[in-house]
This record gives sequence, structure tokens and C-alpha cells, in this order.
Amino acid sequence: AFRPEVCVYGHLHGAEGIAAGFQGEHGGVRYVLASCDAAGFRPVLLLDGPRSIPSVPGVAGDGSSPVG
Repeated sequence: AFRPEVCVYGHLHGAEGIAAGFQGEHGGVRYVLASCDAAGFRPVLLLDGPRSIPSVPGVAGDGSSPVG
């Protein structure tokens, strides 16, 4: 079964919405609120090191072009 390491979500905006969002770890999954204002309009680090990502045909990074 697939077991995600990180769950990235957004659409919680403003101080009240951001405060209501959960950030942290639960059940072995790290939850990251990545709406632009919550992240201060900066990139959000999702993984902290090199990972082996399986190659999927038609997906960027596998050496093929999704547009042919």
C-alpha cells in the first residue's frame, strides 16, 4: 500500500484560517500548510534530502517530454 511521507495542502488564508490549519506530524505523515500567505510567499521545503523517485512515463524528470 502507498504510504505518503508528506501531505501538502493550502486554501487556508488569513490569520484565522492559517491558525486553524494543522501543521506537524500525525500517523507518520508530515502535514504542511503551503498557501502563499501561510508560507510568506516563499518556497516551502518538502523533503530534506535526495530521494529515489520512480520514473513514470510522461512525467517530468523521466527524460521524456509530456508534449511529445
